Amino acid sequence: MQYYMLDKNDISVVRGIVNAKDVMKELGITNAQFHKMLRNEETHKGCILLPVETDNEERRKVTSEDDEQFQLIGESKTGIRYYITSYLRVVSVDLKGNQKEMKAKKETESIYRVAVNFKEGRRYLNVLFEAYKAFVGEIEKNDSIVWDGEMKIENLRVIKLAQTQGLRNKKKVRIGNTVYSSIAECARKNFISASHMYQMIEGIRPNSIGVEYA
Repeated sequence: MQYYMLDKNDISVVRGIVNAKDVMKELGITNAQFHKMLRNEETHKGCILLPVETDNEERRKVTSEDDEQFQLIGESKTGIRYYITSYLRVVSVDLKGNQKEMKAKKETESIYRVAVNFKEGRRYLNVLFEAYKAFVGEIEKNDSIVWDGEMKIENLRVIKLAQTQGLRNKKKVRIGNTVYSSIAECARKNFISASHMYQMIEGIRPNSIGVEYA
């Protein structure tokens, strides 16, 4: 079985993929010792190991080798249209047809967020989620998106949110200049459930309060 190597200091960063047998051979441990290592969240080469889920992963129809494709994701009150592209860009197009790439804020190596003024109001979009939904398929609430390799559409990978939620909950988050020691603390002090806040950070739900990893 294969495992993602998640950076212990930032588990949204995928350092690579390893095979369980190779890890056991390298460390000289048994299968039971390997699974004990996983349960205790012990690190291997500075990384936490997480199983690669492949059974339900959909086959990708679009890759970065194709011509850039555009998918409409919304429109502003003034008629500006916003598109996500197969090159993982968010582009605005005005009424005259002029295109402008919107700068995404890099929060971690695998989270790029952009603020868009839709008709319904301002939203902070997770570029990875929008690209996956547009060109691969729908994302369940219990799914998360990570990088695996270069910054290309075919290198987006789905992992189960429940598998990383406990790990990510240990990370500091902030709203504006206020820093909280964990998602749980931030959620409690802002009267929002921890799961709801986590989904806002990941871009699954609209991030109306601008919460992000510190």
